[in-house]
Amino acid sequence: MANLSNKLEAYWEGLSARERRTMVLGGLGAVAVLVLYFGLAVYDGLVALDGKNQEMRRALAAMQSVRAQGGLKDTSAAPTLLPDAVKLESYLDNAAQKTGVTIPAFTPRPETRRDGVVIHTMTIEPRGLTIAQARDLLRTIEQDNRTVAVTNLTMNRNFKDEGNVDLKIEVSAYALDVPAAAAPADGGAVAGRAP
Repeated sequence: MANLSNKLEAYWEGLSARERRTMVLGGLGAVAVLVLYFGLAVYDGLVALDGKNQEMRRALAAMQSVRAQGGLKDTSAAPTLLPDAVKLESYLDNAAQKTGVTIPAFTPRPETRRDGVVIHTMTIEPRGLTIAQARDLLRTIEQDNRTVAVTNLTMNRNFKDEGNVDLKIEVSAYALDVPAAAAPADGGAVAGRAP
């Protein structure tokens, strides 16, 4: 290591004053170019980050204005549940006919009961839909009856036709859970007979 420093010192001493000045200016210029390059890279990153932040601020301002205009939802507008749920197969078939979609099969799932509500669920898998058809089908399912909702949606690109999609839609219909007919209050007496 000492040998290398001695060689460098001898080289530096062998240079004229003009050559030394040129080397110092070249070294300072190289450092300035590197600082400028990295500074501009950081600046570009900060500008991109600031652009994203501005976009987020605009989105948040839009959300706040929508919330301010809409206020709280009116609970009286909530759907009234009936004891009988919508028959999902015919409901989904009608929605498909309205939108010009063919549903190859209807797969019913077991009904569930939760918090006084019976939930009937069915899965359909329409294939080869355009984005517009998929949008219209989902809108029709959701908007035609307020007690029916899409509870799960899977969308995959159709590899046969790049512009189309395959859907797997789980649709649920909600109804009141009406308890089974209660036992007669008189301890089991049948109407028309005396105990």
